[in-house]
Parts: sequence; structure tokens; C-alpha cells
Amino acid sequence: MTNLRPAERVLNLKPRVRQELNSAIDKYKAINLNRGSTDFIFTNRLLTNLRVVADDNVSPSLHQYARSQGHLRLVNALAKLYNQRFRHNACVSGAIPEDLREATFGADRCINPLTEIIISVGGVDALSTIFLALINPGDEVVVIEPAFDCFAPQIEAAGGVYVGVSLIPPKNASGRVDGNEFTLNWDELELRINKK
Repeated sequence: MTNLRPAERVLNLKPRVRQELNSAIDKYKAINLNRGSTDFIFTNRLLTNLRVVADDNVSPSLHQYARSQGHLRLVNALAKLYNQRFRHNACVSGAIPEDLREATFGADRCINPLTEIIISVGGVDALSTIFLALINPGDEVVVIEPAFDCFAPQIEAAGGVYVGVSLIPPKNASGRVDGNEFTLNWDELELRINKK
């Protein structure tokens, strides 16, 4: 039997906050409110269609490996959904500045389902893939905090340097604070962005 050791890049990673919370939840038998849920409500029609597809004997290809980026019918359906849902609406958020127009999801832009959508096991898996694909050793990754607790360890595992910029809570806040009451120090953000 060989003596397998973890890769050196993961030896110094700190435990994720979620791991520490889960240990405390187990220890004290607390209720776990840590995990979020999707805000997408599954309709009866969708659930019925899923059952029909799962029972489909006519299309055995539906029960085989799909292309690694996602099944064609799925990525096409998602492109259609997101084209409608996320398209820039000038009536809501104003005109797009000229220098940003080409890169913005404007009224004429359509998502290419073959090159701009991938299907992953979940958000953590997708982020890990993105970080490993785009971060080179020593690259600094600026993250607005608070952030998803997997960002720091995944950025570090990819060889990057995590650089946090904290949102500023409202002054004299009492009681419940809404997320849109926080502000960002744009000067600090600009200072953190550099060639790295």
C-alpha cells in the first residue's frame, strides 16, 4: 500500500467557516440555518415533465453521459430563459455607457448555449473550476466581503492571493439591516486592483 499524501497546495488551507459551523451544530444539536435555498420555485408542470423524461424509453440517450458542458436541450433551454431574464433594461437601470456597451448584456446580446453555459454539480464545483482555469500562481483576486466562504480556500488552492474589500455597514443601524444598506468604498476597491 502506498503512502498517499495531500498535495502541498492544500496543506496550509484553513478550514472553511461552514465546516466549523457544522462541527458546532453537531456538538450542540443546534438548528442549521447556514444553508440557503434557491428562490426558484419548481412548478407542478416542471416536476411532471421531469417524471416523463425520467420514464422515457423512447430516448435512451437521455440516460447516457451528456456532453461535459451540459446536455444540449438543457443548455439551450437555459440560454433562452437567461436571455429573457437578465437582459439589460434601460428603463430600469439607465443607458449603458459607451465604453461598457460591448461587454454588457444589452438588448441585442444573446447567450451562446454552446460556449457560454456549462452545467456543474453545484456552485462550489463551478467556482472551483473557474478559479483553477483562470488564476495563475501569484494572481491577486479581489473579493467584496462578506463573500461565499469557499472563495478564499479555492483561490488559495489555485495559487492565487485572496484580497478582501469589506462592505461598510450603515452608521447608527439599529435592528435589522437590509443588504442594500451596505456601501462599498470605491477608492479602497480601486487601490486593491493592480496588474497582479
